[in-house]
Amino acid sequence: MQEYRKVLEFEYKNKIYNMFLDSNNRKFFMRKDNYGNLVYLTDTEFAELTIFFTSVPKIMKIIKDSKTKIFPKVISGGITVALSLSILTSALSNLGLKIDNHFPSQTTSEVIETEEDLKKYVSLTEEENKKTSIDTYEYNSNEKKLEIYDMEYLDMIFENESIDIELLKEVIYENESIPDTFKPIINSYIEDLTTKYTNIDLRLFYNNLKNLKVQECNKDEIYIKTGIDDSYGCYMRDTNEIYVLEGIDYDNNSWARQVIYHELSHCLRIGNYQIDGINVKVMPEGQTFNNEITSEALNSLFAVSLFDYEEDSIAYQLQSNYYKIMLDCMDNYDLSDYINHSLSYFTNKLDEYNNNDNYSSVILELIQTQFQDYHSSYIKVAQSEYYPIYDYICDMYYKKYISEDMTYDQMKEVANDLVRKVTLYVPNEYNIDTNRFYENLNTYINQLENNAKTL
Repeated sequence: MQEYRKVLEFEYKNKIYNMFLDSNNRKFFMRKDNYGNLVYLTDTEFAELTIFFTSVPKIMKIIKDSKTKIFPKVISGGITVALSLSILTSALSNLGLKIDNHFPSQTTSEVIETEEDLKKYVSLTEEENKKTSIDTYEYNSNEKKLEIYDMEYLDMIFENESIDIELLKEVIYENESIPDTFKPIINSYIEDLTTKYTNIDLRLFYNNLKNLKVQECNKDEIYIKTGIDDSYGCYMRDTNEIYVLEGIDYDNNSWARQVIYHELSHCLRIGNYQIDGINVKVMPEGQTFNNEITSEALNSLFAVSLFDYEEDSIAYQLQSNYYKIMLDCMDNYDLSDYINHSLSYFTNKLDEYNNNDNYSSVILELIQTQFQDYHSSYIKVAQSEYYPIYDYICDMYYKKYISEDMTYDQMKEVANDLVRKVTLYVPNEYNIDTNRFYENLNTYINQLENNAKTL
């Protein structure tokens, strides 16, 4: 049976919409009419929302918050939504989406009343409706296209050879597209990587380093590449190029060093090749579940995990805070899994740890929407719509750090610590409702008391 899970309600262009995920983790939307009924979208509405929610922020940047503390953040490369339907359709096609595969063309409202109405709203073929819990690989013989989502399947394109630190340094030395000023920095990355993580498949990284291009740009040049003012750098996955701002100090404890480590960590797990006439993409973001903000935040955490000191000021700050807390609680997943596996593997492990049935994808979509909500003036979302994120994190954290023999003050201190970790370096404009964390604490304490009474 097809499942439909509501993610959230939001306002867009003065209209109220609901976002849903189907059982294949595909987004779709409905609009509320003046009577509160859910109705079909027009083609243009669907195209605008789909492009908005699938836009990919790639730009590393810093800004100042209201407290004048400089901290790293990522700004989404804004998206123009006042486009013709033909242009929108073309853009959707580039994203691998087709309007007519999702819903019929609508020019008038039609109320959605039953599950059957929902089923015809999102029309899936039998093949599309076969859910894969963890992405592996996908080969299209007609298009001669191979997409690999898990490092376990790199044997399909690479020889089964062992890559060590000396081979990596050798290929860097031989690559003339890496400036001599950057070779020591990349060597340091390799040393930190191979020291900290011994179970990562390095074949993809080795092959990327052979033709990796690192280019320093002035502000005008990097603006042309990124379209964003004050960018520090970006990684172009299709061309295997890193662009960084020139004249930056890459010493330890510098934000610039985190940027280059972040971009190299993308290079560690993403690849585009032509092999025997086949277009090969290694893309661990996944097919069953794809969430750019989750991938970027985990990538940021992976990058700073290579430092020999604790770094709390991290790119995608709030989102990184969320995932840092989750990883701290989980005993079935670590950051090496992020490099080796797809995001669907991460969602599967989250569901496994929390004993949920495909619920983590809803939380991760909410986290991405909260990011887009903060960085865009197009949508408005009530803070209460993000409560499921706070509830989810509280449940994980309190189960790990609160025990029945603790006093209330000790339990309250655990909640204080969680709030501090969530809000660390996060702009006030996110309007995190910290009261929700303490409401969840009281609920959890009541559950402990009730469990004690039944024993």
